Amino acid sequence: MIIAVGIDIVDVKRMSRTLKTYKGRFREKYFTSSEREYCSSKSKPAQHYAVRFAAKEALYKALGESWPQGVGHRDVEVVSSDEGSPSLRLSNELEEVFAKKGMTNIHLSLSHTAKLAVAVVIVES
Repeated sequence: MIIAVGIDIVDVKRMSRTLKTYKGRFREKYFTSSEREYCSSKSKPAQHYAVRFAAKEALYKALGESWPQGVGHRDVEVVSSDEGSPSLRLSNELEEVFAKKGMTNIHLSLSHTAKLAVAVVIVES
């Protein structure tokens, strides 16, 4: 049963400016090493960073509260299956938060253009 939905949209140009302004500090604060490696390997990294940031924000919106104590953006990682479909990998701390709320399955949809990146998260119990 669907119990929560989260959506977020990020301006790719703004993400590009943020990446340039804050250099590695922003990347290291908000993205896992695997995400940084993946995004940096792309010809337009800002699009990929933007859509991953949107996914993390959409997940927290689905939680229906502010960020849980002791949990941050790197506690969520966007990963791809062998077929290329995206999903979210949660840290142990975040898995505990979800379990306490009765949340069992997370579905993720990502899309981006040159200008916008959007993510939708659906959570089931």
